[in-house]
Amino acid sequence: MNRRSRFPARSSSLAALLVAAGLAAFGVSSGAQQEETSKDPWPAVFSDRTEVNIVNVDVVVTDKEGRPVPNLRPEDFILLSEGEPVEISNFFAVQRGEVMPLEVVAEEPAAGVPAATEEPVPPPAPKRHLNLILFVDDANISPANRKRVFDRLREFLLSDWKDDMRVMVVANGSGIELVQPFTEIPHEVFSALERLQKEAPVGPRFDLDRARILKALDDVNVEAALPSLGTRGNAELSVEEQMETISQTAEAVLPQIRTYAQQRFVHVQRTLRILRDFVDTAAGLEGAKSVLYVSEGLPLRPAEGLYEAYSRRVEALPAANSLSALTEASQDDSTNDFLELVAHANASRVTFNTLYTAPPASLSRGSAATAGSAGGNFGYYRDAVEATEARNAEEAMVLMAEGTGGRYGLTAASFSGVLDGVVTDFENHYSLGFEAPRLASGKLRKVEVKVRDESLQVRYRSRFREKTPEEEVAARTLSALLLDTEDNPLGISLKAEKEKL
Repeated sequence: MNRRSRFPARSSSLAALLVAAGLAAFGVSSGAQQEETSKDPWPAVFSDRTEVNIVNVDVVVTDKEGRPVPNLRPEDFILLSEGEPVEISNFFAVQRGEVMPLEVVAEEPAAGVPAATEEPVPPPAPKRHLNLILFVDDANISPANRKRVFDRLREFLLSDWKDDMRVMVVANGSGIELVQPFTEIPHEVFSALERLQKEAPVGPRFDLDRARILKALDDVNVEAALPSLGTRGNAELSVEEQMETISQTAEAVLPQIRTYAQQRFVHVQRTLRILRDFVDTAAGLEGAKSVLYVSEGLPLRPAEGLYEAYSRRVEALPAANSLSALTEASQDDSTNDFLELVAHANASRVTFNTLYTAPPASLSRGSAATAGSAGGNFGYYRDAVEATEARNAEEAMVLMAEGTGGRYGLTAASFSGVLDGVVTDFENHYSLGFEAPRLASGKLRKVEVKVRDESLQVRYRSRFREKTPEEEVAARTLSALLLDTEDNPLGISLKAEKEKL
């Protein structure tokens, strides 16, 4: 038996079936109901229904040291929707894992009506649990970096496992695969990590392609065309002829950079599609949904560093130095695609907490300050390229986390804060609700949350698309079917019968 199981392929027909089944279960629409309504003996009776749409925003409030701030009240917050202040109509706080009871204010009795002798009973606290999903991006990680973060994950799970937490392990290799279904048993998660660690990541080796291009740039003998450097090229050619020949050699590297950029862009887009599909799969889970994304990162602009290195390398060759590194890099910019992933995750209330597993720059490359000047040591360009690549990947990890109200760790030293923070945020946060008309399908709602105490810091989802009730039903059913997390909450069954001949 394989240690993993691949998630079933989803199709529009499946989604349509789930929506139809969900609507039928809730009695949203049916031919029988329409027929029954047409036979209503009291057609003149007037009825009306008012729908109130409540938008809820989860907010984490911390002090300057990152510690959760308790005992805040609605009046401590300022809430804006589409730039306009809105009244907080719904509010509750979670402190140390407990939902704080809401204050219920008794109404003044009418004249002549005796006051009630019993205290009003607050509504029951909602059931809460944490769905923690370890998403190991095997297509974008090296074995050594993966092992280092796995060791820290084991320590975290041993010390911080909670009774109201269940954990799933998935991996993105040749496709997204389920390594360990949701479990409340730590040992099963440890076994899944052990199995996963024994297998080599399957991602493409873009580092080898980058090194090959850097070597080709290094072979461009720019110094031969610059007599001021005291380097002689072909003595049989004039300086002008040498510059033309060297410029042609340099220009031959450009197609290699563009091919590299396109291949990495396609790879980034593939990973984003996988993440988006997984968000759909997890959208209907009950409780908090936290994805711990473990990766060496996805660059926002894959070849920006190589374009910059090319421009610097040939800056003394007018014939070859005609491109704009920024313009070239923008052709394969995935920033908007990351923003779409963030909005998609926010619509399903999925939080990304990201761990950037690449080693620090000082360990992965030589210091640019000691590698030599740009005139004669190409280590300067190599270090600059790797620094730009790392910055691009880090920016993507930060965008995913901050955009969904999560945390990010860019160094091994910061992993503990992220892992501990996943549980801390679940056990300490506020929920702010306000009334607002439902937006048109697909339109993003933008909110802003402030606290009157400006020394405090807040994290929340600032951009999201609201789902329709039909989408919510379909999401819950899809999650139940694919992740097997509930005992068929809608009572839906699918039965296959043999075809009658």
